[in-house]
Amino acid sequence: GIMGHGIAQVSAMAGYNVVLRDIEQKFLDNAMEKIKWSLDKLVSKEKISQDQANDIYSRIKPVVDLKDAVKDCELVIEVVPEIMDLKKKVYAELDQVASKDIIFASNTSTLPITEIANTTSRPEKFIGIHFFNPPQLMKLVEVIPGQKTSQEVIDMTQDYVKSVKKEAVLCRKDVPGFIINRLFI
Repeated sequence: GIMGHGIAQVSAMAGYNVVLRDIEQKFLDNAMEKIKWSLDKLVSKEKISQDQANDIYSRIKPVVDLKDAVKDCELVIEVVPEIMDLKKKVYAELDQVASKDIIFASNTSTLPITEIANTTSRPEKFIGIHFFNPPQLMKLVEVIPGQKTSQEVIDMTQDYVKSVKKEAVLCRKDVPGFIINRLFI
């Protein structure tokens, strides 16, 4: 997609081991090329060394098989297009193969978190985490709890956002457009 590779890159730059999953290998190859291009750009601007770029790139594992992708995960950040039926379909598949301990986070910019969360067996472990595009450059990330999201998941998500050197803004109410898109409208 448009943002998944950027979120994978900022996570790997913060030291996380990342599994980047898509439905076809060609999409993963394209995403990995974009990550390599972005890292090469940082090297040419002397923001990071070539060794650092290689290390970051090596922390990202592209995988097609969903079950394999989530087997050792703690957090899944979904970045599919803004189509409610598609998101529900993805979470139905995820819910079947992911361990009950895994937290689900949707990068939606407008869709109701509570509605998506309620299609899973773990609404208390479901949260919105809205990165802005491109994630490598934009500092702000909205954190949007659903009605049943646990405080532990909210805290963990805010800690994750800070760990990837972004500014977390907590949207206390699951309203259309959350904070920033509501302001734009």
